[in-house]
Amino acid sequence: MELEKALKSIHSLEELEGVELSRKWVPWLPQWTEEERQLIMTKKYELERKKR
Repeated sequence: MELEKALKSIHSLEELEGVELSRKWVPWLPQWTEEERQLIMTKKYELERKKR
């Protein structure tokens, strides 16, 4: 999955937020699927744990 590759290259919460919001700012892109949302939330959790 292309999203998984993209998430591997993200190293900060700010970068991840940009990916999350991309669907909001580019209206012709489809909404995130449940699987994609779960991948994003997992990455967010990993980044938050590293930040501590």
